[in-house]
Amino acid sequence: MSKKHKKHGKGSMFIPDTDRKDYNREPKKDKKNKGLELDKKSMRHSQSTLSDKEIRVNRELMAIPASVPEKLAENRSKCNHSGKLLTLKEYSEKRYSVFMIPHLDAMRAFFGEENLRVCADCGELVVTSSKISTQDVYVALMTLYAATNSVLATSGATDSKSLKLTNSIKEMVDDQGMKLLKIMTYLEHETKKTINGPSVASDDDDVSSLNGVTTFAK
Repeated sequence: MSKKHKKHGKGSMFIPDTDRKDYNREPKKDKKNKGLELDKKSMRHSQSTLSDKEIRVNRELMAIPASVPEKLAENRSKCNHSGKLLTLKEYSEKRYSVFMIPHLDAMRAFFGEENLRVCADCGELVVTSSKISTQDVYVALMTLYAATNSVLATSGATDSKSLKLTNSIKEMVDDQGMKLLKIMTYLEHETKKTINGPSVASDDDDVSSLNGVTTFAK
């Protein structure tokens, strides 16, 4: 021990010898804790703590759509989405649950997130109207109608429950679907009048204003 490290009397200050080569050296690892260090090689070969059956059950449960509270579903059916529209980021930042948004993944994949907004009042998705044309809706309705007959013919279903289901879908297409198409056609022509004046616009123009918004602001 150097002279500078000699113990002084009670109340004196200890002055370390900073000139020593080993002064700033990192302390040696305690051999007793060597077994606590993670073995990277063994970690690469670690196995799941869940059985194959448990993993399969978990994946099935995770795939189940989140259930929407009855009161929310009821209020959504009354909303006309004319209030404030939020981006998905803004919606999630307000701590609203994106899992309550119907068909979010499919709508995002089909239309693109930049063309989606969320109604701040009820949490339903609103697609920019420039992405929905009367032709698109007509094709969708005819596809749905054709699908009901195709399913019946392929499955050969004879029970009254299956027949009732498919017939109700066809009735919806003929009734509600065609009413929706008629409203869209009217709005399309009204919007063209506003944009182009009294002149008749081309039938190929893609303008449908179900939500009163042609395009979303960037």
